[in-house]
Amino acid sequence: MKPIKNIVNRLIAPAARKRGLVNGKILLEWDKIVGGEFASWCMPLKVQFQYKKRNNGVLHLKVNPSHALLITHSKDLVVEKVNTYFGYKAIQDIKIFQMPFTPQNKTTMVKVKKRKVDHNTKDLNITPQERLHKALIDLETCIKLEEKKRGNTK
Repeated sequence: MKPIKNIVNRLIAPAARKRGLVNGKILLEWDKIVGGEFASWCMPLKVQFQYKKRNNGVLHLKVNPSHALLITHSKDLVVEKVNTYFGYKAIQDIKIFQMPFTPQNKTTMVKVKKRKVDHNTKDLNITPQERLHKALIDLETCIKLEEKKRGNTK
């Protein structure tokens, strides 16, 4: 049994090479390479190299127009992160293309159910520490219920 990541990388590699991407990993792991914050504002389009070279390329980025200035000021940081990931100076510069896009957000949202609050006089007389303790116990209960629903019980 092979990890699905290897299979997907093998399928993406030919198309990625045509687009000038170093390999499919830059597409698959963009959020790991630059971090979730940058990945929510930009994504790689292609890497342009000089003829018969695979270093000192120009990374073409699709950037949300509202974050283009931030990416422009963070060019060196993005170049450093990409080069660190690949282990050599693959990228020398970045070219920015301002295009609106919706990032593929991989985070899962937890649905929070509101419960009816019983406003007794007994609840009004508790200290902030007791209130915090009660809230943490409620949070723990909610997390355990979510894990149980997903089948992640220990």
